[in-house]
Amino acid sequence: MYIILRLYLIIIYLDFVVKVYCDYYSLLGVKRNATERDIEKAFRKKAKKLHPDVNPGKEEEFAKVSNAYETLKDPSKRRIYDQYGEEGLKSDGPQPRSYTHYYGDGPQTFFTFEGFDFDDVFSQFSFGGGQGRGHGERGSRTQVTFEDTIVEEMIPKDYNESIRNVRVLNLYYFYSANNRTCSNIHKGFIETVTKFKGAINIYRINCEKYNNFCQRNTRSIPQLIAYVTNSSDPLVFDKEDYTMKLEIWLNKIIPSELIEIKDLKHLQTFIENQTMSHVVCIVKKSLFLTILKSLSVYVKSKIKIGYVRASNKELVNHFKRNRTEGAKLYYLQDFDTMEGKSIELTLDNFSDVLLWLNLKQNEFKKMNLGKYKELTSSLLEAGECGPKDNQFCFIFIKYGNRVEYTLHKELSNISKKYSQDSVKIRYINATNQHKFVSAFGLSSRCPASEVCSKLVAYRGKRGRFKIMETSLNQENVEKFIDDVITNLVTLNRPLLHDLKIIDYSDEF
Repeated sequence: MYIILRLYLIIIYLDFVVKVYCDYYSLLGVKRNATERDIEKAFRKKAKKLHPDVNPGKEEEFAKVSNAYETLKDPSKRRIYDQYGEEGLKSDGPQPRSYTHYYGDGPQTFFTFEGFDFDDVFSQFSFGGGQGRGHGERGSRTQVTFEDTIVEEMIPKDYNESIRNVRVLNLYYFYSANNRTCSNIHKGFIETVTKFKGAINIYRINCEKYNNFCQRNTRSIPQLIAYVTNSSDPLVFDKEDYTMKLEIWLNKIIPSELIEIKDLKHLQTFIENQTMSHVVCIVKKSLFLTILKSLSVYVKSKIKIGYVRASNKELVNHFKRNRTEGAKLYYLQDFDTMEGKSIELTLDNFSDVLLWLNLKQNEFKKMNLGKYKELTSSLLEAGECGPKDNQFCFIFIKYGNRVEYTLHKELSNISKKYSQDSVKIRYINATNQHKFVSAFGLSSRCPASEVCSKLVAYRGKRGRFKIMETSLNQENVEKFIDDVITNLVTLNRPLLHDLKIIDYSDEF
């Protein structure tokens, strides 16, 4: 009777183990005796459906499946998991007589076997010559070291200053080398943050060395706190997964100046109508979108970065050499030819891409110095000659008369002479831009027998203008420009209403 009772208890326990600790297997949709090949195939199948690049919004589910795969593909971790479940992986083995499994957000302790030693029970029986399930394999700790990593040491006296000087995102890792959790997550944490080399700054604070400082600034160890540019509010990472969930979290909180380009018209406008240098990027993987966000903040005052998702085949097919493994940046000046230089963004070349962007910005400045061109709605909306533009804008108001042709041609050469001055020389066709010219008190109509052309000096930030009163020839135009920029002529008339340019291309 006693032996039967012991066997009955063993069967109950084995059934409990299978029910409680089979989540990783069910997540992947495999049996408990699945081979490594079966597990890999199941993960690939799940990943194709759940990966954030393919199915946005499934990040949490993808992270769980990835975590299950990382555990079951490793023979030693799998043995520990089969023996003790998820709790065994977290603490190098279970606590005596306490069996806990994590469902959802928190632990649920099902029951405790007080005074009952299952190791002793299993030692009484032989299962096919094996030892049975009584003795689990205890995981070995990973040494917490930051040598040859991108994680820099932070000391308390420099902490506040570093927060005040955040360029994009600063990540602060509070840790202890003797903390079991810090040891368990160390390898995955280093591998994850290394993906963002150059894109963010990562610092470590040793809480064994600076215990009082850590107690004042953290709730627990380990702890990750982030600060982003232009914000003094800390962002706390509250997940236990320091790999996939950390990567997803960084993607959500990192600031961005990116512009997503979704259709052909937007792409054309982005390439052709910019007041500053601009590049377009094809993005295939979400990780590179996070890195691209950082780049966009670094260069926000000099370069606009637009991106096209690789899944948008209609747009991607317009690019030459459009193959990319992660992300590829293009410096394009002509929408019709789509010709331009490009650079591949990898996990190791953030600083190289940043240098490349700055070189392209210098090229753009040289190319556009003293350029005479039409003032379009896109340029006005982008800030050129707008209410925040502090430069002088000289606007040639054309009506289409033959007499205008000579001056129109000369203005191109005049513009080059003033390439080193804070001026822009632009033109606009009055006949189809009534709402623009009426702001200066001018009509959009001109009798065929008259010459109605005007040169207007305007300063957007001050909202004041002056119309040139002398005849329009090269000598008089240059004198007028000189007098305006040296304050011999004052811009004293206010706009009658806000400037507006109609984009007639929307009608076709």
